[in-house]
Amino acid sequence: MKYKWFVAGLIISTLISVGSAATKVACVGNSITYGYGLEDSSIHNYSTVLQDSLGSNYTVTNYGVSSQTMLKNTNASYWNCGEIPVVRSTLPNIIIIELGTNDCKPDYWNTLKAQFETDYISMIDTFANLSSKPAIWICLQPPANNSSWSILDTTIKSQINPKIKEVALTKGVNMIDLYTELNKGRWNWFLSTDTVHLNVTGIKKMAAYIYNLMKADTCKITQNGTTLTAATAYSYQWYRNDTTISSGGNSQTLAISKKGTYKVSRRINSSDSSRLVDTITVSSTPTGIAGSMKNKTADIVYIDFVNNMLCVHMKGSVASTFSVSVLDLKGAEILSKNITGNSSATAVIPMSTENLRPGAYLYKISGGNADITGKFVLFN
Repeated sequence: MKYKWFVAGLIISTLISVGSAATKVACVGNSITYGYGLEDSSIHNYSTVLQDSLGSNYTVTNYGVSSQTMLKNTNASYWNCGEIPVVRSTLPNIIIIELGTNDCKPDYWNTLKAQFETDYISMIDTFANLSSKPAIWICLQPPANNSSWSILDTTIKSQINPKIKEVALTKGVNMIDLYTELNKGRWNWFLSTDTVHLNVTGIKKMAAYIYNLMKADTCKITQNGTTLTAATAYSYQWYRNDTTISSGGNSQTLAISKKGTYKVSRRINSSDSSRLVDTITVSSTPTGIAGSMKNKTADIVYIDFVNNMLCVHMKGSVASTFSVSVLDLKGAEILSKNITGNSSATAVIPMSTENLRPGAYLYKISGGNADITGKFVLFN
């Protein structure tokens, strides 16, 4: 029998497992994604190079369309080119959005810039709500400067990209800083004919940078009692159930008191603005339990239920021996286990379906001259 359970005054740590034999990557974007200006755009676009790097466990598809904007209300909006329904129908696992260069044209930007973030967030939501629950990666636009096309680098750098950064923080999605990375080769990595589109070298640099970020996206949030800890980074933003946490949400650790889905956006480099997002689900109300057990220096105790085992974790130096008991609500002992204390002790109690049925129970941890008690509820 499998149990669902809730612990009052305890901690659950839920591991998120991911994996797929054929991870589908959708590359949404403008002519930079499409590969405009290259001798053979079907070979030299960044999605093809990324496919080669990722290998056969991935299927990378190019949905780039030249001249398209993120803004909805233009005569060249990506929203109207027909690709969004196609992307959605494939149920991708990863979506990379590279749009914004064309939005900087004065005819669009001067009248519609107030809508840019709203339209960008709308596109993220359009994809994020798919049943495949894709990871969303959004890109700061690369350097680009062509006055005859009304594309100015100053607008991209000072207006377009700051708004994309705000979108990334608002929605808590991965962000790829193409501007800083591709500015390293300015303008040697761009077509000399227009200084907007990438040449073969630039395409390879772009694909390599995205690949390296995807491969770096392996860190997970850890939970210890009522504290979540993110991997080391240069800045942090925490979220609960996709809502930004303002108070205390900008450090490596986060104190929690509610269950929910937590994620953290981390700026991973000191030299650019790229961000990676990690997620953890806390499925019961987390509470640290203070105790005064003899020689006990830490006050974090938590319980989880795995494979019909009740695991009671005690963090910190504890008494040389202590016992863990499960009792009914009248105080009658049902199960008990003795354990030798150490710096990170765990008592594992077999949970017999014959002796422990769905319902409310008490637990007691005894050691030295003090007890710690709590309550948990076991469901079908």
